[in-house]
Amino acid sequence: MQTCFQAGYEPARRRPSAQPANPQRVSYSLSSCCSLFTSVHHPLQVTTRTPVSPWQLGTWRAVPPLTRLPSFFPSSFTLPTPRTDPSPLFLAPHHPPTPASISSSVVSRFSSPGLVWPRLVLHSTRTVRRQRHRAPSAHFAIADPTRHRPRTPTTNTDTDTDFHDSQPHRHAHRHLTCSVLAPNFAMRSFLATGVAASLIASAGLVRAQSQYSIDSDDAIKKTAASVAWDMLQYYNGNETGATVGILPGPPPAGDYYWWEAGAMWGTLMDYWRCTGDTSYNDLIMAAMQHQAGPDADYQPSNVTLSLGNDDQGFWGMSAMLAAELKFPDPASDKPGWLALAQAVFNTQANPDRHDKTCNGGLRWQIPFSNNGYNYKNSIANGCFFNLGARLARYTGNSTYADWAETTWDWMYGVGYIDNDNYHVYDGAHVEKNCTDINKAQFSYNTGVLLQGAAHMYNYTKGAKKWEDRLTKLVDATIDVFFPNDIAFEISCEDHDTCTTDMLSFKGYTHRWMSVATKIAPFTSEKILPVLATSAEAAIKQCTGGDNGRLCGFKWKSGKYDGKTGVGQQMNVLAAVSSLLIENTPPPVTAKSGGTSKGNSDAGSKGDGSFQNHNKPVTTGDKAGAGIITFIVLATACGIFGWMSFGE
Repeated sequence: MQTCFQAGYEPARRRPSAQPANPQRVSYSLSSCCSLFTSVHHPLQVTTRTPVSPWQLGTWRAVPPLTRLPSFFPSSFTLPTPRTDPSPLFLAPHHPPTPASISSSVVSRFSSPGLVWPRLVLHSTRTVRRQRHRAPSAHFAIADPTRHRPRTPTTNTDTDTDFHDSQPHRHAHRHLTCSVLAPNFAMRSFLATGVAASLIASAGLVRAQSQYSIDSDDAIKKTAASVAWDMLQYYNGNETGATVGILPGPPPAGDYYWWEAGAMWGTLMDYWRCTGDTSYNDLIMAAMQHQAGPDADYQPSNVTLSLGNDDQGFWGMSAMLAAELKFPDPASDKPGWLALAQAVFNTQANPDRHDKTCNGGLRWQIPFSNNGYNYKNSIANGCFFNLGARLARYTGNSTYADWAETTWDWMYGVGYIDNDNYHVYDGAHVEKNCTDINKAQFSYNTGVLLQGAAHMYNYTKGAKKWEDRLTKLVDATIDVFFPNDIAFEISCEDHDTCTTDMLSFKGYTHRWMSVATKIAPFTSEKILPVLATSAEAAIKQCTGGDNGRLCGFKWKSGKYDGKTGVGQQMNVLAAVSSLLIENTPPPVTAKSGGTSKGNSDAGSKGDGSFQNHNKPVTTGDKAGAGIITFIVLATACGIFGWMSFGE
């Protein structure tokens, strides 16, 4: 068997400096008959000849002979991190080809536990009017997307199978011969001549069955690795000309607001914590440092005019997470993770952010001209509470705890935390003295308070009031957002009114609840079984996209809902990764191994970029009650008839 051709990839956008004279190419061998196996959505192997340098990160494109590539093969792919050795990459096909597909029963044998099929070498022939034309051979590796090296083959099995071509080629039909290099065990007969009919009959079944498993720790890690990889295909910040650290947006330039990238990097930190996979740590480091801004307080100039307290808070919580997890410290001339978290907290504790309306509390937006400046909501104050509680536990400084207590008391007193059932409502307007409470409930509002309360319980060494508060929050969260123990966004999911922001809330709730079990262990009995059931439902619906494994939003239905994105992938990544939380130590503190460099004066420059932002609200400044973005009002007002609106 001879190789049909060799083609390769080269960087689509080359960096201006530190560039080798002869760009490296990644070569591979394949042919159209690969469709037999790519139709089951296994990735194709691309092997680099040499290590990949940092300058070569970003999008790579196919180079000639491109015209000889099968249509389903990717014309480009992205390298998010340097590769220090020439180990294989695995690329998913762009779309499933139409010829015969392998049956699910055969697929299960290929991917059963303990079995790795390292390589299949295929060639095909076509008979037309008794003339035989030999098609090229194809080399294809079946392996998991975590990019482990295939095992060395030890035996050889040959089997011939006939397939009838659906195209009218004058009685032409195609013969495929598969030479399977398999591990050393008896499995010579599983591709018998009678399997062809079952392969064709079951072609439609493959896409509906999830490729993912969480039956063991290894399976969880492999599933999480694949979901993380697919999530990062939406990130282009490492490409030339793109902004490091952010997702495409904000609208209309792209789907995502600035805050969601900060949440994504935090999710990837938790992924690293739970799985030990360091593949994306360099991306995380670069993003978290670049977006810190000139004053190292997560107020970069490119988002200043649209900045919300919750937006800044999400980046601050991710910085705090880096300190708690002992994520690799930045260079000595860069701000430490603890200092970045302190800077966010200090800017939000600054008197410039607080006023007498509603007797306290943070506004949603920071610039007075923003829609939503007249709205004080749970997520802005919840992030501030969460960050204060975690800083108190990490540093032992009671000032942070005092702020957390004050924020909790304000939210409880104003009625954002329901005094009877601990349901957490979205917010209210300052013109109404925060009495027109918008009773929409979103899981991340409850989740951010739950994690903060767990830290206060730990900081106070199990104080009864924090035990009671945490217990009620856990009960309320499970009752409202986990019907049948499966995550469900009650205010928008059933009616398809969830905004892009809301499509990411389930993942944060999974992450925050799992962490609570490490610092308030009494919650484990209630939380962990629910998260396990929810994660199982999450992976079952990951059957979408061209690779047959992208995730949707509606876990309860058990079916892919046809829409995917960063939020949907991030949700499932968080749910799956969090299953390994029991294997991890609790978040560290400064006294229990924390190494992050702090600065209690960080963020002391205040809000120079927001001069006069406390200007009295006028009619022109008023905005509809919203969550993350005011667009929710336009999309959901028909559903949430009970919402409160500004005059």
